[in-house]
Amino acid sequence: MKRIISVILTVLLVSALAFTFAVSAEDEFALSVKLPETFEADSTIEFSVTVDKIPAGCVGAPLTFDFEGIDIEADGVVAKCTVEGGEIDFFKVEDGVVDGVIGDWKNEIKAGLTITFKGKVASGAKEIKITTHEGLEADGAVAAVVTAKSTLKSGDKPVVTLDGIDTTGWTYVDGIETGLWQGETDQDVGTYYYKAGKVDGKYVIEFLFKGELSGTPESFGNGNGTNVRVWFHSNKNADGADQITYNSFIDVSYNGIEMVNRFLKNSVTDANKAEVVYGYDDEKPYTVTTIVPTAKDGVYVKIELTEIPNVIDNDDVEGILTVSNKPEGKGNNALYADQYKTPYSGWDTNYAVHFYTDSSEESSEEPSVEPSEEPSEEPVEEPTINEDLVIKSAVLRATKIVSGKNAMLTAKVSGDAVSVVVLDADGNAVEFKKVASNEKNGIVTFQAVWTVTGSRGDILSFTVVVYDSNGLRSSNTVPITVTIK
Repeated sequence: MKRIISVILTVLLVSALAFTFAVSAEDEFALSVKLPETFEADSTIEFSVTVDKIPAGCVGAPLTFDFEGIDIEADGVVAKCTVEGGEIDFFKVEDGVVDGVIGDWKNEIKAGLTITFKGKVASGAKEIKITTHEGLEADGAVAAVVTAKSTLKSGDKPVVTLDGIDTTGWTYVDGIETGLWQGETDQDVGTYYYKAGKVDGKYVIEFLFKGELSGTPESFGNGNGTNVRVWFHSNKNADGADQITYNSFIDVSYNGIEMVNRFLKNSVTDANKAEVVYGYDDEKPYTVTTIVPTAKDGVYVKIELTEIPNVIDNDDVEGILTVSNKPEGKGNNALYADQYKTPYSGWDTNYAVHFYTDSSEESSEEPSVEPSEEPSEEPVEEPTINEDLVIKSAVLRATKIVSGKNAMLTAKVSGDAVSVVVLDADGNAVEFKKVASNEKNGIVTFQAVWTVTGSRGDILSFTVVVYDSNGLRSSNTVPITVTIK
């Protein structure tokens, strides 16, 4: 008479443990499971099941295992066992399916039989689950469960992906439609999305890089592996001197294990001489949040700073963004976010990210429906509004300006924008010395320059307005101020 023993082995990897269970005193059936002491994500491991004791009347029957959390080596014999008459196949993998091939034989299975499994830990697995659907049979034997539990190897992080990061409204940089490669274009080493601005008084820059990460604990950082860099600039450095090149920069680098960061300042005003302010291992007054997926096929980086080192006045800070990478088989290359790649030899504000205006303070008020109070000899008809014409931002190159010097405005507008007007406190349009515009990805960027005059300490108020091709006004206006210094 046959009785089927169903054996379920549930294994959560890490501790090196052996577990044995006995079914009955007279008719013992005992197994033990041995696991490696530790394991790493995506590693190949071996573990074994040993028949320690078996009833004399036990014969072979088909024994099928399901494996969860580990990919057993495919297309070949996975394990063997020895019985009287020689060595037989115990398990095979055919077309990725593990199945028992013991079948019916008349020889006894000997105590001491060890079944060795080898496979790769599945990506994201926190446990391995092995289930027998049919079992060996023996008089008096009953079903049993063997369980071993542990944690991932110290230092391993939970498996993550970048799929849940929403990049709606971010700028995509591919070196083709947007951005500029520093080196040869055949060394395209990845692409990225970015979002940058000033939020609640903090400078916030986010990146989502897509590409094979590179770098090792011995060799990482700019030129050696995946490196996210933000160059910062303001008109004056911390000493109050005019700054021609960049003021400082932050590096966020992959070292083969995790993302690390450092901050450097430029010790000269018109060239490139970087000096470390905060090293990789130093405590920092800013925050860098990163996510590295287990597949190491990209990285998310969020940089948050309250103050920018080597800047005397944070009101006119700008940034130039770049990501460099050196994957296996390719040379290092850097992808700049715009059409400029030499912040170390000069600074071009036209290709920089502007942090002048806090996004939390940007005006979104609706235009007044009251009749205009602007002085005019002729009655002025209330302007017609284009609801689809929206000023996204309007910021000045500097908000503190010497009398007789120029104010420089950068305004970004969505919709059919063709002209920009700046009104003074009396409602009169200022006379521009220069005005230009360009369109990219549905956003029209205006740059306008005019002269401001006044006494030291005066605060001059202006209003930015935009018009479409039909003369319709933007749905919003943006106030800006200049302080005479």
